[in-house]
Amino acid sequence: MHVGRCAAAALAGTDPDAAEGALDKLAAEPGDESCFSLPANVRTPPATREFADRAPAMEWYAAERDDLTPAAAAAHAAGLRGRTWRIVLALWPQIVWRVRGAWTPLLRTALEAARADGDPGAQARVLDLLAGGY
Repeated sequence: MHVGRCAAAALAGTDPDAAEGALDKLAAEPGDESCFSLPANVRTPPATREFADRAPAMEWYAAERDDLTPAAAAAHAAGLRGRTWRIVLALWPQIVWRVRGAWTPLLRTALEAARADGDPGAQARVLDLLAGGY
């Protein structure tokens, strides 16, 4: 389900600009809870990319989808269940922003991996993203 700024304004009893700002904040800041925990044996990168605002970050996600999608498939084929669903969930901003982006097959793979991994939190996050596409 997509809630636009005018609908959000009506529901919140505020103006569309304030509602849009609140929606941006909710979408950009999921809270103090991370999207998912990293495996214990993960290697921390020497540097991480910082983005000035949403536009370049979303461009990066769009460009990296072509690399991350086959990476998730490779992890799945290798039986790396935790890696599979984590790679897919790393794309969540792009999935939410581009709801009609044919994400269902990738999300189904992530759900299968999360179920096989026995991670209910990952399953819930994937199911939430799958539900957003309908």
